[in-house]
Amino acid sequence: MSRTDGKSKYNAKKSTYNDITFDSEVECEYYQFLLHQKEQHKISNIKLQPKYKIIEKVTHFRATYYVADFEVTLPGGHVIVIDIKGMATAEAKLKRKLFMSLYPDMELLWICKAPKYYAHDTGEAWIDYDELQALRRTRKKLKKLEE
Repeated sequence: MSRTDGKSKYNAKKSTYNDITFDSEVECEYYQFLLHQKEQHKISNIKLQPKYKIIEKVTHFRATYYVADFEVTLPGGHVIVIDIKGMATAEAKLKRKLFMSLYPDMELLWICKAPKYYAHDTGEAWIDYDELQALRRTRKKLKKLEE
């Protein structure tokens, strides 16, 4: 089903920058952050929507791919695969596990925008997805103890 309201299936509003349409405003903001990092020579290359095969084609079924938001190459050649996550579905978690088992030498990061938790010293609002989930669990436990 094709959407005509400019939103993705997760209610994220599509956003365009430099004639590139992103699935969400947050993804677009992260791309701009990456461009700034590239200008500062902290990264050497940005690839959009890189695809990695995680399940081979079987009989009547097509191959399955992990499609990330970005692939970033650092000046020394280290490659980081980045996905911007607001929420992680069961399918996304499974694909992540398959990616990590098939590409153990590649670094896969799930990134969130979380101004509540951002590093105050850097001013950046980006946080690792797993770190954010751990912080939220801790916060929830503390609230329960306060009650």
